[in-house]
Amino acid sequence: VWHEALDVSEFKLQSLKGSPKNINGDFLCLANFLTSLKFGPEKVDGEFNCGHNKLLSLRFSPQKINGIFSCRENPDLKSLKGMPKEGITHMNVSDCDLSSLEGAPFEIDGNFDCQRNKNLKSLKGSPQEGVKSLYLQWCSLTSFEGAPKEISGSVYAVQNPMTTLK
Repeated sequence: VWHEALDVSEFKLQSLKGSPKNINGDFLCLANFLTSLKFGPEKVDGEFNCGHNKLLSLRFSPQKINGIFSCRENPDLKSLKGMPKEGITHMNVSDCDLSSLEGAPFEIDGNFDCQRNKNLKSLKGSPQEGVKSLYLQWCSLTSFEGAPKEISGSVYAVQNPMTTLK
C-alpha cells in the first residue's frame, strides 16, 4: 500500500509496470506515452488522472477509486468500457475520440465533462444519477436523449447540431 499520493506525470512512461496496487491518495500519470493502464493501481483512494496520453482502452483501470476520474485528451480512446463504476466524484472524458458513452458508471457524485468528442452523437450510457453539471460542448449531439433526468447544476451544450431539446 502506498500511503501518499503518487505523481508520475511527464516521466515519458510507456508502462505502469511496478506501480503499487493500492494507493491511499491520488495517482497521477498525465502526459506520458501510455497506451495501456496494465500494471497500474487497482485501488486509488483519491483522484485517478491518466489524461494526456495515448490510451487505446480503459481496461485495467482501477476498479475502486474515491475521487476524480480523468482520462481527458487521449485522442485514440474510443470507448469507456473498463472504467471504474463506483466512487467517482467528477468525471472528465473530454477531448478523446468517443462515439459512445457506454461503459460509464450509472452514478457519479459531481460534474460530467465529455466535451470535444467530435464523434459523440448520443448521450446513451451517460451517468444517470448524482450529476451536478454536464459539459457537452463541441460534440455532434442532435438531442438530449440519454441525458440524466435530473441535474442539480448547469448544462453546457454549445456547438452541437441539436435539432430538438428533448
